[in-house]
Amino acid sequence: MHFNNLFEKDMTYDIPIMVSEATGVLKSLIAIPSLSRDKEKAADYRQNYIELQGMVIGRKGNNVRHLSPMFDLNKPNESYSN
Repeated sequence: MHFNNLFEKDMTYDIPIMVSEATGVLKSLIAIPSLSRDKEKAADYRQNYIELQGMVIGRKGNNVRHLSPMFDLNKPNESYSN
């Protein structure tokens, strides 16, 4: 199951499957040695996982980021700044 599929119209939410997948991802991430200032392998894992879900990411160094498929740039919030 891919998290980006959660936003499809006919998707049925299967909480046990989602919890199982999230737990597996977290266990895998925790198993990656990542001492201070040496987080590249953990960042690589996060990037790869997110891309496998079909989402586009941005990365600067070891900072991996992406927007939720539900995020709408055309609906600004008062706290947004240019």
